[in-house]
Amino acid sequence: MTGDFVSYRDGTLVRAEGDSAVYLIYHGTKRPIANLTTFAQLHLKWKNVVVHPAADSGYLDRYKTEPTINLVNLNNLPNGLVVRFKGPAVYSVVGGKLKPYPRPSVFETHHRWNEISIFRRNLSVSQLEAEVFSEEDPMSVSDEQLESVQMNIDPTPFRYRGGSLVRTQGEATVYYTAGTKKYPVPSMQVFQDLKLHWSSVRNSEAGVLTAIDPATNLPLYNRSDLPSTVDTTILRARAWRKSNEATVNLTTYQDGKRKCLQFSTLSVFLNRFGSNEVGVVSPSTDACGR
Repeated sequence: MTGDFVSYRDGTLVRAEGDSAVYLIYHGTKRPIANLTTFAQLHLKWKNVVVHPAADSGYLDRYKTEPTINLVNLNNLPNGLVVRFKGPAVYSVVGGKLKPYPRPSVFETHHRWNEISIFRRNLSVSQLEAEVFSEEDPMSVSDEQLESVQMNIDPTPFRYRGGSLVRTQGEATVYYTAGTKKYPVPSMQVFQDLKLHWSSVRNSEAGVLTAIDPATNLPLYNRSDLPSTVDTTILRARAWRKSNEATVNLTTYQDGKRKCLQFSTLSVFLNRFGSNEVGVVSPSTDACGR
């Protein structure tokens, strides 16, 4: 049995091992970045490019290829790009608009801080190209940063990514988030039964979780009465791979039924989850890790 295909998350920069072509991922599609100059004008960093293993050479062919990004228009930036201008606000380009992240804890469930393109003014092409290979992350606000571009702001900010574990700082209750809902984990026993990790729980800023609609307690993952409206990501029982294979599988539950998602390589899995969430099972284990 082959699990469902899982893509890199939106905004990921990826290239195939042995190939210099770099793609920007968005909604299961890939857009080639034309050249180093374009890469630099987007204020991207080479160190953030994920190298997809040569052993899985056909993986990137499964993405639909969209038009090449070959001209940087500051008023029409490519979808998937994570950007920051003058000031602390961070956005992703979604549907041609700037969609904001309302709080740092929300951003951290979607991206890493070093993935932000920080647009600065008065830099020559040669200066931009030199910065591509720099190891520094220019996160501080300065007068060099570009004023906001003329793109529309999406009035609906990002929410916590589905499957996030969040609690308000200083409070004990941990919640799963899924769309507009938050599901309280009723006990530490349920937390353990779901194969969750305390290191994955994020502290939310005061007031953020109160704006998310409450839902009833999430049932145990191996029950047959799981709510069909819940984001399947949050119902994962475990991630696993066979000891003789590189493919990582994620066992989830949807509509009360066991389902397998397949990450063709560990790099795809780590693009979304943590390395401490993968278990190794024997080669004789069946398709869903049982």
